[in-house]
Amino acid sequence: MSANPSKLLLIDGHSLAFRAYYAFGKSKQGGLRTSDGIPTSVCFGFLKSLLEAIDKEQPDSVAIAFDLAEPTFRHQADPTYKGDRAETPVDFIPDLANLQELLRAFNLPVITAAGYIDLA
Repeated sequence: MSANPSKLLLIDGHSLAFRAYYAFGKSKQGGLRTSDGIPTSVCFGFLKSLLEAIDKEQPDSVAIAFDLAEPTFRHQADPTYKGDRAETPVDFIPDLANLQELLRAFNLPVITAAGYIDLA
């Protein structure tokens, strides 16, 4: 075994994106937006947290896993899984799409797998 093993920083993309959304997007002003009205709370909060984590952890690699819309094995095991959650906020969706585009522009792996993670 190597004296200095490689360090992978694996991010739960949807969890961090929702955290950013609710931290910045639910303010009295309606969250962060461009001058054209495009929501940016998710992008801002997510990238801020990601850069802080990279700075602190100094990983050799980074990957971000995101949910898909398809049901998962958890729904098969428990039909009430996430049944009490509110619908995804409308302004979260374009902000998340912009975030994923930014992450790809930074050449960061965006990972998804049908049946394993769920967009709720």
